[in-house]
Amino acid sequence: MCAVKKKAYGKINLFLDIEERRNDGYHNIMSVMQTVDWCDTVSVSKNNDPEIKVISSNSGIPCDSSNIAYKVAKVFFEKLGIAPAVTIEIEKNIPIAAGMAGGSADGAATLEALNELFDSPFSQKDLILMSQNIGADIPFCLVKGTKLISGIGEIIENIEGSFPECFILCAKPNNVNISTPAAYRELDSVYRNFVGYSYEKNKLENLLMGIREENIEKITASMYNIFEKTQSAIDADVATIKSTMLKYGALGAMMSGSGPSVFGIFSDEAKANSACEFFKRNNIIARSCRPTTK
Repeated sequence: MCAVKKKAYGKINLFLDIEERRNDGYHNIMSVMQTVDWCDTVSVSKNNDPEIKVISSNSGIPCDSSNIAYKVAKVFFEKLGIAPAVTIEIEKNIPIAAGMAGGSADGAATLEALNELFDSPFSQKDLILMSQNIGADIPFCLVKGTKLISGIGEIIENIEGSFPECFILCAKPNNVNISTPAAYRELDSVYRNFVGYSYEKNKLENLLMGIREENIEKITASMYNIFEKTQSAIDADVATIKSTMLKYGALGAMMSGSGPSVFGIFSDEAKANSACEFFKRNNIIARSCRPTTK
């Protein structure tokens, strides 16, 4: 069989807060995630060598057993009960270490491709269960769309309504990478391990109402990301990109995930494109995206 190719779509967090720090050191989150059409391409093919071989177009991506695509493939074959013999090729477009779940998206696309390549032995629920301990964002990257996420990322709920048509400009400061574990450690320090902490429930409820009503102004007015409390102070580029997006006409702008990527939501495509061109001229990785449910 020829190679199976899958698109690996990135995500943004319209809302991200912490419910609690768990005894195992992980965090239960409350988040609203949205898939965008900035994507990598993952191609999986069978080979004659008894191994999992990973190839990436980006030299900054490890291609050994530490790669998320490698990890999910290893679990896939363990569950399938056969020896692995595949090549996984990743064409990278989503920025690395940017808070857009590029690695998790690659892992999800790898699972989808493997499942198709081997005649669909597993359901989507099976794929979620086998991957949720490898990457917290992989379950969402498997289901895609606009979802309410809780637990450590494994609890996924549909949201009434749909995300309105708009233009989502994503931008990442060049040569700025943020470690998600380090970002969580910083939050733990600032919020004292979240003992007695209450998440921003009112903002979440208003955001969900905005999605139900397909009201882009209400959505942008209710966006929230707790990581901005620490990361924006650390990285001035994040604050500068946000203010620039607003200057160019974004209805709202916020950091995605643990950063440092920033997204701005525009109702006007020309304004989004103008801001995108400005960022590119100033050595900032940027792309105007659309929300997607694929």
